[in-house]
Amino acid sequence: MSTPNKKSLVNRVFRSYEAPLHFHLFDRGEIESLLGETGFKVKTFFCLPFTPESCDGSSMPGLFFLRGFLHHFLPRSLQEDMVIVAEK
Repeated sequence: MSTPNKKSLVNRVFRSYEAPLHFHLFDRGEIESLLGETGFKVKTFFCLPFTPESCDGSSMPGLFFLRGFLHHFLPRSLQEDMVIVAEK
C-alpha cells in the first residue's frame, strides 16, 4: 500500500494532503503500529516522491520537479509517499 507521510516536508509547509483529499494521515510509526495491531508484519518500507502519475489532481503541479529533486536529499522521515509491503 502507499499513503502520504503526514510528517513530510511538503505537507508541513503546504498542508497539501489535508481533507478533503485524505481523511486521516499517518506517519511511519502510526501505520506500522496499526498494521501490527491487525496482525500484519511489515516486510518492506520505502518512500517515493509524488509525481503527476501518482498524485492525480494535485493543487500544485508545478512543484513536482522540486519535490522529486528534494526527495534525494531529505531523510526518509521527511519524504512524501510511504510505500509499505506487509503480510499476515
